[in-house]
Amino acid sequence: MTSRPRLRVVHRSRTARRDEVAAVLARQGLDRPADDHRAWAATAERWRACCGELGPVFVAFNRYLARRPDLLPVEVCRRLAQPLAPPRAMGAWPSGEELRDHLAAELGHPLAAVLSWLDPEPVERSSFELTLAGRLLSGEPVWLRLVHPQAAVRLAEDVPLLSLLAPAFAALGGPVGDLPVAVESFAAAAEQALDRRQTAEACELLSEEAAELRGLGAPRVYRPLCTARLLVQEPAARPLAAHLAETRSAGDAAELARRLAEAFFRQALGGGVLPSELDEGSLALGPAGEVLWLGGSFYKPSAAGQRQLRRYLTAAARQDPEERCALLLRELVPLAAGAAPDEVLHRLRQAVPFRDGGWGDGDGSLSETLFLEWRLARHEGFALKAPMQAFAAACCGLELLCRELAPGSDPLQRALEDTLLATSLDHLAEMATVERLVENAERYAVLASELPARLEGLLEPATAAEPRAMGVQRRRSGSPAVLIALLLALASVALVVPRLAASPSVGPWAVALFLVLGGWCLRLAVRR
Repeated sequence: MTSRPRLRVVHRSRTARRDEVAAVLARQGLDRPADDHRAWAATAERWRACCGELGPVFVAFNRYLARRPDLLPVEVCRRLAQPLAPPRAMGAWPSGEELRDHLAAELGHPLAAVLSWLDPEPVERSSFELTLAGRLLSGEPVWLRLVHPQAAVRLAEDVPLLSLLAPAFAALGGPVGDLPVAVESFAAAAEQALDRRQTAEACELLSEEAAELRGLGAPRVYRPLCTARLLVQEPAARPLAAHLAETRSAGDAAELARRLAEAFFRQALGGGVLPSELDEGSLALGPAGEVLWLGGSFYKPSAAGQRQLRRYLTAAARQDPEERCALLLRELVPLAAGAAPDEVLHRLRQAVPFRDGGWGDGDGSLSETLFLEWRLARHEGFALKAPMQAFAAACCGLELLCRELAPGSDPLQRALEDTLLATSLDHLAEMATVERLVENAERYAVLASELPARLEGLLEPATAAEPRAMGVQRRRSGSPAVLIALLLALASVALVVPRLAASPSVGPWAVALFLVLGGWCLRLAVRR
């Protein structure tokens, strides 16, 4: 076992650091309430300049707020998400023999006992992380992603000073009372992202479910070699940041945006891990074009939470504001005892993105509507529950990336419709065996009965001249959309019948009865 070398960790005077932060804010005019809240664009630029000057923790907090559309207007989120100049260094990285000794101490073994080769030149260097390329004794190439030795110290020193940003936060449109909660959530997310053991566990789970789920994947991790500050994984084939320019020049940006969005929705609706940081720095493309997550903060949703999210997103895809707002209310928690659910529901139903604050281009996109409703709920005294907040952060980061790739389009809406349809058919296919039908008879009946309504809701926006407005009577059940849905339902039955007929435990009379009852139910549905 190799003993850990003593690395010098520099502790700064709290008073001196606080004075430094206050001086930078005063120089930018962000230490006092804004005179004109309409000048948010200029305030956002001064905010970004301050964060860049104050160092990595403030830059990370800026990036965190860019993924909180429930706290800030979406136009502010988009401005904060724009690239910043590299922040002031956190501290000198170990180099040469000192770096090798530190890496050996993290691995718990001499380097020669683990690696056959280590490139002394970093693959990537950031404020919080250093990435080195190496090769295991077995010949497999790896990346060794090492957390900066002073990361935890700097985080502990600077997080309490984020409260000094309160006047600037209010000038950007954020509720002042929400800043302490945002800082607390940011600190928890940052600590999780820096814990390489948690990242390794999340990446391993993503890799296991990627083939079946077709959602987000992750590079292979070598868990026995990972520690709290070291992640050992296979090299990412093509980091997304390096791939974007090539994609734009080839004219494939819109298709890439759709693939990213579809992978995200599949992960959100069926995965065991939901990354809450999705941007060009945290994503990569694998050898077959699969979307890979490289690390960051994440959330582990429950099956019940995913069912609720599916219902909510189905209502969103169907452009049904009544049902969407009612389902959103279940994902909110009151911030004070006097918060009235009826009032926030009434306010949500009246929300208009063009009037109440959207992207500014009036595109009426899915994200514009959802982000606005989340923010209005916050202003009415309700906060998103933790699962929905993680989904909102990931959704915002992905939407910002997709808008950069394919401006003027709405890949999230298209990907959501495709994902809801595909996953519904996938569930039917999974149960298309005799054993599964016997075990899941009740679930199959419910899913089959809901399929026509789901398909009608997904197909209706495409067949209607305009989106359905609130209060307008729904299309009658004999519409072309319903007929298409029924045909697809019959097709799914056709896939099941051969399996039933081939089984010795199910006679021809059972197949005939199944078809008669199914046809009778479909006839009732058409004549209803």
